[in-house]
Amino acid sequence: MVVGGGMVGCEVAEFLAKRYKDITILEMLQEIGSDIGPSLRANSLKRIKSADIKIEAGVKIMEITEAGVRGLRNGQSEFFHAGTVVMAVGMKSERQLVGEIEGIVPEIHLIGDCMEPRRIREAISDGYCAGLKI
Repeated sequence: MVVGGGMVGCEVAEFLAKRYKDITILEMLQEIGSDIGPSLRANSLKRIKSADIKIEAGVKIMEITEAGVRGLRNGQSEFFHAGTVVMAVGMKSERQLVGEIEGIVPEIHLIGDCMEPRRIREAISDGYCAGLKI
């Protein structure tokens, strides 16, 4: 069971489907992949369909138990059996290392997700710009 049907959840589900059977994506929104760019979304959804990944949309997670996940859909409680639950719901920046090395090294250039969670395109651009400054 993958909780979260954004880009990360869809990619995790595809990865797991190649190794295991019976993968389900639980998504709070009414459709999965809403944060996947238009040039990639159709192919991503096609791969998910061909991998027989089940999609349960419009489900607000209420509880995770040893037997699975309880959620609300249209005001009704539903239970989804799962042996393993993978959480793919949101991202946050990690800046612990910045605080640890600040004042120790002469320069720090923040790039990628330590600034804020974003896409690879922005991380590459950040790295390029930092490289120009060095």
